[in-house]
Amino acid sequence: MKTLTVCGALLLGLAAPSQAQPIATERLEATMVTGAETRGMPMGQERLRVTIDGQHATTTLTQVYENAASTVIEGQYRLRPGSGSHVEGFAYWNGEQKIVGEVFERQTARRVYENVTALRRDPGLLEEDGEGRFAFRVFPINPGEKKRIELRWTKWLERRGQTVRYRAPISRSDADVVVELVGPVKNVRSGTHRLNVEKIEGGVRLRTDRGRSGSELAIDYDIDEPDWTPSAFAHAPGKEDGWFALSLAAPNVPASAVAAKDVTIVIDRSGSMVGEPLVHAKA
Repeated sequence: MKTLTVCGALLLGLAAPSQAQPIATERLEATMVTGAETRGMPMGQERLRVTIDGQHATTTLTQVYENAASTVIEGQYRLRPGSGSHVEGFAYWNGEQKIVGEVFERQTARRVYENVTALRRDPGLLEEDGEGRFAFRVFPINPGEKKRIELRWTKWLERRGQTVRYRAPISRSDADVVVELVGPVKNVRSGTHRLNVEKIEGGVRLRTDRGRSGSELAIDYDIDEPDWTPSAFAHAPGKEDGWFALSLAAPNVPASAVAAKDVTIVIDRSGSMVGEPLVHAKA
């Protein structure tokens, strides 16, 4: 009989008073640069597809870059989708050939990359470079060649009270963005893009108009359900250990509110509370 090993996490969304700090933000990034430059390579197309089920988000980002130089170059791709993100897959295309990459720890990835590129082959390795940071290199990219990149990652989104925030790195103001929100949600809004909202079975579908150039996508929405309703997600990736996340969100309360408390008084009349122990207890 096969046994599935599951790691669990219980996330308790505590009450968020009106004076509470907003949901934390961090710098996001998804871009390719060359070894000789720090600025990004020219990007011709960008597409983002997102499915959010409650608080669990699955994101697929597709970008097309072009080598505008007259020489063969090496591309260095940097991805920062945010802390807590897990990259489940990435790929890029050499012409019509799709290269499906693998995720490795940083030092292992670099050692394999150096060995393979010495043969002028593209190994397709993604290195995890710290919490929420990933990178890979692409070689060779010929003059005028277009390089299509595709990445997929998942994340359990942070929640404060009834509010959940989703963020993703995008570079083009005209990026093709479609987000599907599954479950009971309301008050969907964005500070970076205008949203076109369409009701679908079981949720809503969002499409964006032009956003701020070089900006990220940020969407906030409220969970439309009673307080203390549990929200859970289970993931079984196959050969690896699975995991699940369970959250309970407490209601919003004002900062001046005083929560009721249960007080228990214990009186110890045992023999151990005679003499020196009792003196210390009274001190």
